[in-house]
Amino acid sequence: MRRTGESLATSNNDEKAKILTERFFPQPALADLSDITGETPATRLRVDSDMTTEEMARTISRLLNNTAPGLDGIPNEALKTCGPLIAPWLADVARAYFTIGYYPRLGRAITTVVLRKEGKADYLLPGSYRPIALENTLSKVLERVIAERIADTAKEHALLPQSQMGARKNRLTLLALTLLTSTIKTAWAI
Repeated sequence: MRRTGESLATSNNDEKAKILTERFFPQPALADLSDITGETPATRLRVDSDMTTEEMARTISRLLNNTAPGLDGIPNEALKTCGPLIAPWLADVARAYFTIGYYPRLGRAITTVVLRKEGKADYLLPGSYRPIALENTLSKVLERVIAERIADTAKEHALLPQSQMGARKNRLTLLALTLLTSTIKTAWAI
């Protein structure tokens, strides 16, 4: 393994892990928050924490089959089979997380597996690999429910621009392409 632009490769596993870590988890850019003064609407938002059993059961039923489980070893198929029985308890757990504002460290544990991308010319480069995060199955369900609640709150308070397409309900690629085409046509018409 070697860094892009370097000619010498290393066979030391610790150094390989460091190279892949730099590639997969780069340091984030610092956000410029200088224009934010005083209290903002975002500091006063409340996310609805009243989780229903039906909502939890629906989230469990939407899990994909044939995905690798995380450290808990629970396959999605098993959770879907038990879904109607455990949904009330998971709804209680989700409500508790919202109430106390804490998500346990065990739920945040993720195992990252590195896989080779097919058809690459040089497997000594870190770009020839991709990370796969294996997350606990129960955590996936709880996080999905929490993420949907946060997304609903952001939509309700219009916190995202209309042009934001990624990770939003009903914002398909076709809509993004239509917006892009319309913008280009408008620019050319001027």
